[in-house]
Amino acid sequence: MMRTGSLVFALILLSGCVADPPVADGAEVQVIASQTRCGLTAPGLVLARNAAEWQALIGSVDGQLPDWPDVANQWLLVASLGHQATGGHGIGFISADRDGQDLSIEVKVTHPAPDAMVAQMITSPCLVMAIPASGWKQVRVNGEAPFPMTRPHP
Repeated sequence: MMRTGSLVFALILLSGCVADPPVADGAEVQVIASQTRCGLTAPGLVLARNAAEWQALIGSVDGQLPDWPDVANQWLLVASLGHQATGGHGIGFISADRDGQDLSIEVKVTHPAPDAMVAQMITSPCLVMAIPASGWKQVRVNGEAPFPMTRPHP
């Protein structure tokens, strides 16, 4: 019985270690949300540096974006696929790393199979991530089209 409890405890500790992949140099990229209806009409990268900018973005789109998280020294980056004519499209986080002064984020873009039955509705998939506010000059999001995209540090 003692062995089983130790094994369960060890598995819980290990599972917590892989939840949020770290970026080199101690900074982290944290996934806040992966949404199917963000309201951003075009593919792109949107950066919000504070709660006021985030509220302005939420007020300008007809979508569902999460609340501003209370995370110190972090900004929110939204990677958007823009409007899609059907359901079944999405974007997910794979990894993040630093390459010199570039913050590099790898994403997985998914689309429905050509023969899949999908809902005929406008979607606007996006990935919302908390990124370090400093320590980089450019963020680059890599993945299948419409990526790669870059955004300079303001």
